[in-house]
Amino acid sequence: MKIGMVSTVLGLALVCGTAVGQITAPPTKAPDPTPEFVMPPPPAAAQPKAPDGRPPQPAVQPQQVLPIEPPLRDREGKLIARTEPLFWQAMKHNVSLTPTVFEKAKPFLDKRLRKYEKIVTDNADLMRQVNEGVIDKAQLLPQRGAEGRKGIQGEDGKMGLSGLMQVLKPLVGDNVREEMQKRGIITRIQATQNMKVMQGYAQELSADFERNLPPAPPAAADADAATKEAAANAQKERKEKIDRERMRQQMNLWIDEAVHAYENLLNEGGEKIDEVLTKASVDAKAQADAVKAVKAATDRVSRVQAMRKLVGALPIEQERAILQAVRDMRPPVVEEPEAEPAAEGAAEGGEAEQPAGK
Repeated sequence: MKIGMVSTVLGLALVCGTAVGQITAPPTKAPDPTPEFVMPPPPAAAQPKAPDGRPPQPAVQPQQVLPIEPPLRDREGKLIARTEPLFWQAMKHNVSLTPTVFEKAKPFLDKRLRKYEKIVTDNADLMRQVNEGVIDKAQLLPQRGAEGRKGIQGEDGKMGLSGLMQVLKPLVGDNVREEMQKRGIITRIQATQNMKVMQGYAQELSADFERNLPPAPPAAADADAATKEAAANAQKERKEKIDRERMRQQMNLWIDEAVHAYENLLNEGGEKIDEVLTKASVDAKAQADAVKAVKAATDRVSRVQAMRKLVGALPIEQERAILQAVRDMRPPVVEEPEAEPAAEGAAEGGEAEQPAGK
């Protein structure tokens, strides 16, 4: 019995072993192909930092170059006549300004004119010095004394540059460009274009002056010493004249709003001279010839010129009374609401509104 069981177990083991030996393993899958090697990009360059460790600011985009339209010279090549303060007039040649800008600017400039009219009335004595040529008579080129400081008194007893600026300073108010930007009337870019127009006008004015000066050519190479010295002195003198004229223009530009306001009062007063003289308690009969010339004037330029002669012959207090009478005879200026600050980003990115036609 046991022998039979053993035989059976051995038989099963042989059968099972044979079966196991006959099992075949599945084929091994081939490995995926190695991907092609790609060189990694180089590391980004380190961005420079400011000395305080802050990241650098983005580069400022260059401003678009705009033309000056209409041109500052007419078809005959003549420089346009100034009829307003230069910043005001430059706006009419500023292609970046839109109709909305001019709508906002008008009440602001009207109010500003009234403010300057008060300034020139209060400082009528200084305006008289301007009318009598204080700028033209001054020593405009900087002179330095023994102490190395610019003197109030210039050469030959003339008023020096510092003294002149002291005389003119009360006639100068706040900066019109800054005020218009602060009130949101113009943007920084529009103001910059306006300054470009002003600089262009000043350059053309200087070019006209220089063009009308006699030339001062250098001496020939083989000239004698005396001739060379004379030529050098002539060139120096010519350059000083050009520099002096530029400084004269700057001084006149510094007070051009005050001068415009003063002339505006004279023109308006000349249009109703009888009423103005009565209100100012000025004897018209004593100024009969001057009054007659004022009434004969047919335009602003000739009327202002006639009024200058009339008031220039009067005591300064009577001139001030005439200026005040003109101001008192008008209705008050309506105060305009303050504008919101300009949206600089939107404006500099390009306004949807088209620039005003010139």
